[in-house]
Amino acid sequence: MSLLLAAGLAVMLLQRPRLPARPTRPRRSPERAGELVALALAAGLPFAAAIEAAADHLGAEDAAEITLVLRRARRHGLGTALAAAGTASGGLFRVAHRAVVTGAPLVHAVESWSREQRKADHSRRLERVRTLPVRLLLPLTLLTLPGFVVLTVGPTLIEAVARLRS
Repeated sequence: MSLLLAAGLAVMLLQRPRLPARPTRPRRSPERAGELVALALAAGLPFAAAIEAAADHLGAEDAAEITLVLRRARRHGLGTALAAAGTASGGLFRVAHRAVVTGAPLVHAVESWSREQRKADHSRRLERVRTLPVRLLLPLTLLTLPGFVVLTVGPTLIEAVARLRS
């Protein structure tokens, strides 16, 4: 019985999520970048100024990519710089490039892209939450069932042993 309990505890400790000891740098989030750029565009800033303003509030990798795109935009033009941008931004620059080339409003394109990214992130998180009962099945079985058996069968066995002795 104690071996079963020890195995259950070992399984729970191995499956326990690890929390960071201290706050870490901001998590890379393409939808966050899109929301910041859309907000700046809605305030009336041009796209280059909007992504530059958003770079101040994002992580170092995103800021470096935005700086590279802005440098290319000054040399070769915004459309060319957005077309040559990497995929690290999660498609934000690709959407902006399509809007610049077609003449569509950037605000609507960036807002809809950001909304799609938020929905995709929500779906991924919901999928992880839905697998939680399956992941908890083994630890709950290993820890709850022995306790239930001890609490229900234990008093009966103690009473039976006491009657046999008397």
